[in-house]
Amino acid sequence: MRTKTLILSLLLLFCGFAAYAQQEIFPVDWKEIRSIVKKDPERVRELVRRLSAPERDTTLTVQEKIVAFFGQSLLTNDSEEPKVHDMYEAYRAGRYAEALALAEEVLAINPVHAEALFMAAYAIAGMLESGDESRTRDEGQLFYNRGIRALGAIAWTGNGSEEHPFCVTKVSDEYCFMRYYLELWRYDAQRLVGTCDVFDLTEGSEYYTAPQIWFDASRPLEITSALFGGK
Repeated sequence: MRTKTLILSLLLLFCGFAAYAQQEIFPVDWKEIRSIVKKDPERVRELVRRLSAPERDTTLTVQEKIVAFFGQSLLTNDSEEPKVHDMYEAYRAGRYAEALALAEEVLAINPVHAEALFMAAYAIAGMLESGDESRTRDEGQLFYNRGIRALGAIAWTGNGSEEHPFCVTKVSDEYCFMRYYLELWRYDAQRLVGTCDVFDLTEGSEYYTAPQIWFDASRPLEITSALFGGK
């Protein structure tokens, strides 16, 4: 998917720089977000709607973006994930329209699912390259832009260090964030240290130069544990 040229990268580059250059960090307070989801789930859904809208909502605060992105994980508990596998299978087989339809099904459940947002963008690019003009390049760009905005919530939660890891809702967030937000494509090893996923990078980027990047994977681990009965 890296070679698709129909998707613009300028917004990505700008946002990647903004993520790396920021000074303030807003760690995710899962206890507080759980309380908000329990007391006022409609508030979370409205924030998700605003974060995932076609046009960027400039009135959203950093805290609201974090509540939207991480609160959505609590609302849906990865219920969309079975469709993600089928989405990738369709894309790899060159069934781009089917991949797009499946991505949109995922997004109907979780509108800030970064993986599905980027897949929708690349599926449209594949459709156009194969001669299917039922969807437009601008539509693909909108999906891509929404993906960047979703990842922007992750960017505020840390700086990638052991002391301040970036927080994620699923393992795929880590790869999307590295590739599309920080332009990090090469790593030598990945390992779990406590509740953190750690990547040893073999190549940095203009937006991230440290030799390692840390992700707080406590939420993905929680979901996995629940699937196996807490074992």
